[in-house]
Amino acid sequence: MVRAGEGLNLGKLRDCHEVYKEVLHDRLGVDDATDRLNEIFNKEPHFNNWWMVFVSGLGTASVAPFAFNAGYLDLPICYVLGCIVGYLQVVSYRNEGVLNMFEVLATIITSFLSRAFASIGHGRYFCFSALVQSSICLILPGWIVLRASLELQSKSMVSGSVRMVWAIIYSLLLGFGITIGTVLYGAIDKNAVSTTTCSADREIGAHIQLVFALIFSFSLCVLNQAKWRQMPVMIIIALIGRLVSVGLGTKFKGNGQISATIAALAIGLAANLHSRFGTKIENKALDVWEAYLRPHVRAFHKRIRGKSTALRDRRTKKMMESMESGELHDSESIFVPHIRRVGYGLAAAAMLPAILVQVPSGLAVNGSLLSGVQAADQIAGKGQNGSTVTDAATLQSGGSVNSVAFNVGYSVVQIAIGITVGIFASTLIVYPFGKRRSGLFSL
Repeated sequence: MVRAGEGLNLGKLRDCHEVYKEVLHDRLGVDDATDRLNEIFNKEPHFNNWWMVFVSGLGTASVAPFAFNAGYLDLPICYVLGCIVGYLQVVSYRNEGVLNMFEVLATIITSFLSRAFASIGHGRYFCFSALVQSSICLILPGWIVLRASLELQSKSMVSGSVRMVWAIIYSLLLGFGITIGTVLYGAIDKNAVSTTTCSADREIGAHIQLVFALIFSFSLCVLNQAKWRQMPVMIIIALIGRLVSVGLGTKFKGNGQISATIAALAIGLAANLHSRFGTKIENKALDVWEAYLRPHVRAFHKRIRGKSTALRDRRTKKMMESMESGELHDSESIFVPHIRRVGYGLAAAAMLPAILVQVPSGLAVNGSLLSGVQAADQIAGKGQNGSTVTDAATLQSGGSVNSVAFNVGYSVVQIAIGITVGIFASTLIVYPFGKRRSGLFSL
């Protein structure tokens, strides 16, 4: 059986969209476009696997303060746990056995280690909830559920339903792994910490949290293989979404779906406006640079450096060789103008990191990832207040163990649906009469 791995490469996505636009505007033939696409598909990843491991740790450490109220002492542990998950993800690409068990294995290891570290000093040094939630935030199925929701709302029932079912099963595996990991450490240490919230005195200030949100956005860009020139716009859009989410968080406490919907609306508006006008602004900036600014800059450089003999000889030799080969005439310059882009940009690539920033925060509001701790205490025979669970009635009163994994899946779907509604509403505002010849929601 031949299997093709599923992933997201924002850099190649942009390159493919550029080829599509050039073919659409008769700048490129079909044969040449096919060759270009083959080159793009065969191109090596922009960042190698070791980058992925270390950036996974950076993303885990940066998401913990603003999404899960982690303190400064928690950050090194979050980084180590994130690197473990990143390493398992790299190994899973080469080992089919690890690939089949990746979700469960990663959550078992991280939840076990998170509870072990949090139990040092009985919770005085590290926050268990921040450690366990941030360590798996990079493998949450937010992208899968978002794509499924877009397809379902676009009336693509078959593909959307298949993706949604897979996302729910994936979420069940995450919830199951959290429960197993916390139960295993609870069986070893009878005094294991079971707190599901972090103390307010260790919380990092709001302005510093905003910096961590920017770092997390950068980590998502790197993990999704975005190009360096794409990152500034992606980070700015993610910052807009985060500011809206923080502003609404105080008004809609405990309801992440409303905040996610309005934040997605702001993100979609920014991304679609950049898609519609970004290409025109970029082309106009190139016109101004080449026609007005570049000659003055070159003249200034000549005055600063002077006309050294070696530099003049190199330029003269290069020009003479070009003239002899017929590539350059006497009246022409060596300078080659930049090729202007055509059509609109790709809004989907610009907004994806910003959308993925919203998923961990929404899950933290619902607290679904930590429902496994309650089940772990029930299995170990301890209630939330230290009382012993002795019968089935008491077990069911604190929440059924069987519903733990479903809470994670339901919360992910709930947040993704809110994000989907916001994206569709933003597109309707920017393109009220529709957009022809565009795969606007073909993610």
